[in-house]
Amino acid sequence: MKGPRLPTPAPRLTIPGRSPARTAPSSTPINSPTVHVCGVRGDRSYTNFFPTAQARYEIEPDLIARAAISSTIARPGFQQVTAATTVDSGSGNITTGNPNLKPTTATGLDLSIEQYLPHAGIASLGFFGKDIKNYIVQNVQQTAGGPQNLGGNLGIVKLISFANAPTSHLFGFETNYVQHFSDILPGPLGGLGVSANWTWCSRSTSFRSSIR
Repeated sequence: MKGPRLPTPAPRLTIPGRSPARTAPSSTPINSPTVHVCGVRGDRSYTNFFPTAQARYEIEPDLIARAAISSTIARPGFQQVTAATTVDSGSGNITTGNPNLKPTTATGLDLSIEQYLPHAGIASLGFFGKDIKNYIVQNVQQTAGGPQNLGGNLGIVKLISFANAPTSHLFGFETNYVQHFSDILPGPLGGLGVSANWTWCSRSTSFRSSIR
């Protein structure tokens, strides 16, 4: 007589990872805000690591839970980090890059549960959250013109530069539903289906009185 069959443990899968990256931007433009021409140089280097871990838990054969922690980076654009100054005398805008900009980094958490349905359908519910550091924003100031910035224009000019905001946070929920009607509706209607999703997100950003 055989004993009772024990249930097979649900599989667990964890995939850790780490990807280092080093960046060293450098620019040497020629600035000419007035009739004077001068060379300026800006240099900066930084090293980042991107640890990542993923996990999958099979509650039932058609009910799967997933979790992931990841880190990402968004580097400043070339026009944002160049040391050059661009003067638009028509609009009165003066744009200067910031070689000291830091890259934007983010650490994300994703949790989800997925129910697989007949006829290749799926219903899922997920939570996501991100902690963002050094988000790049425009720093805009208005000032009176003069020989030092707009070739003697005495009107109001707009000084545009770029800076890093301290921290930003966001989190939210998302749902997804997909169902095919291949065995429900007759004939050509069997190729129809329905797909719906909904996302709710909340975010916040903090600024210092003087960002840089």
